[in-house]
Amino acid sequence: MKDSVHSLPSFSTWLNKGFDLRGHASRMVDGRTAPEISPSSVFLAIFHSFVFRLPSFQQLDRELSHTYLQNWIDAERPFRDDTLRYSLCGFDLKPLENMLVDINRRLKRSKAFDEGRVQGRLVAALDGIEVLSSFSRRCEHCLERRVTLNENGREVEQIQYYHRAVGCQMIHGPVKAFLAIEWLQPGEAEETAALRLLRRRAGFVLRSRGRLR
Repeated sequence: MKDSVHSLPSFSTWLNKGFDLRGHASRMVDGRTAPEISPSSVFLAIFHSFVFRLPSFQQLDRELSHTYLQNWIDAERPFRDDTLRYSLCGFDLKPLENMLVDINRRLKRSKAFDEGRVQGRLVAALDGIEVLSSFSRRCEHCLERRVTLNENGREVEQIQYYHRAVGCQMIHGPVKAFLAIEWLQPGEAEETAALRLLRRRAGFVLRSRGRLR
């Protein structure tokens, strides 16, 4: 935590000034009713974990015992990793998507995407990524596949549950911003999710420019 104390304030000031981190954090929502620890505090705690590459929620749990981090995330008390998990289970993704859009707009206005343009154009790529898989845990949005395992020299077929998504990311320059993500639904191929992502993002761009009502 010692390194975090010395490096977090200036980084936080830069994020708040350039990307309105606190403003976006205040708009975070989850599925809990009147939570003692706000979704904003949960988001900032996870953000801290990501920035400083903490290996697990257990490590973040230990860092949350420091009053400095509690003050930075506006939490009145320390909290455990079970609070993080409970909040994230019902976290609303829309404010996160709005934050991503706002960040990319700010980057574009500051000409962060200009370097490396190809014939004057910005270039992005679509690709699929598998996020997690399990043989025992599943949700209503899980994809399914049959996997053959070797158990004591005997082949056994099991159903594996997993989540997969198609992401869109800038690739032409040094700033490789992530633009959008679309989750595959049961029975879908990556191409279907990719086309849905493109239609959704194209519609958003047109609406933001006032071309659609």
